[in-house]
Amino acid sequence: MARGRHRRVSPYRFLLRYARQDVPGLSAILILTLLATGVTLLTPWPMKVLVDQVLGDEDRTPLTAWLPGGATDGGLLAWVVAATLTVFLLTSGLEVLLTFLWVRVGQGMVFRLQRQVFAKVQRRSVLFHERHDVGDTMERVIGDPWSLHAVVTSLVFSPLQQALLTVGMVALLAGLDPALTGLAVVVTPAMVWIARRRGRPTQRAGEARRRVLGLLQSHLHQSLTGIPVVQAFGQEKRVHARFVELSGAVVTAEWRTTLVSKVTDLLSGSATVLGQGLVLLVGARQVLAGHMSVGSLLVFLAYLTSLQSSLTELTAVYPTLCGARPQIDRVVEVLEAEPEVADGPGVG
Repeated sequence: MARGRHRRVSPYRFLLRYARQDVPGLSAILILTLLATGVTLLTPWPMKVLVDQVLGDEDRTPLTAWLPGGATDGGLLAWVVAATLTVFLLTSGLEVLLTFLWVRVGQGMVFRLQRQVFAKVQRRSVLFHERHDVGDTMERVIGDPWSLHAVVTSLVFSPLQQALLTVGMVALLAGLDPALTGLAVVVTPAMVWIARRRGRPTQRAGEARRRVLGLLQSHLHQSLTGIPVVQAFGQEKRVHARFVELSGAVVTAEWRTTLVSKVTDLLSGSATVLGQGLVLLVGARQVLAGHMSVGSLLVFLAYLTSLQSSLTELTAVYPTLCGARPQIDRVVEVLEAEPEVADGPGVG
């Protein structure tokens, strides 16, 4: 009955239950993430003030005119430098705090899950351990629980941060130039889509490399654990020849993966440059027509790059979860398993 109930629950939701014990730490991470998002949105604005009001001839805004010394170019320049340093220090400080919290909270979640998985594995029958390789069981205890970290990051924090950044940047861009924002909203997803499509060959090449590397590791493991048998039957040359064959295949797969990756990066970069070039062309015409300032165009281009990065992060959520799915399933399988040892009164 319990097993049937578990199967009707998504493995991601099932695994997220083990993160609930860290609600205070996760709440602190959420608050810092919101603060970091807000500070990140401020990053390009000192540059706009510098270009338009210090180097250019644009009139002071109420805010810059209110600043002590802001009426002079030298005074406003000092404020621009101070604002740039402040935003940088705040961003860096928040990143350090977030990293520290993720190390403490994230690893705490994983270690706690590892202990629970290990306790479950200990209660499995002797037959289970005979059927499963020691290396596989070790991976289930040590490696697979890290999928919880990937689930919490990919399902909660990364989408939330990137969604907030995307909405905030689009709103700020619309305030700068609604027409150009409309173009950016069309062009940016197209650039991201092309980059994702071009990334599939790299993913396939990487998967092929991992398969060959897995064969090599498996062969090495079997050879080392079975040395007495290999020596007893005089199979050293055959085992060595197989090792040479597989190691050569790994080198070839590595070379192919690197080549495909570089070509893909070139094609994706070309699509990105074309999209940004189109926005730059239209934006420059807006500047020449007097509908937009140079500083606003620079802020627009900075946001455009960040917007593409945010959308790329959002579209990477599903592939990341798919990549972690085998580990997640293995963890859930262990956690759902009935403790066979408890059912055998004569064992132990």
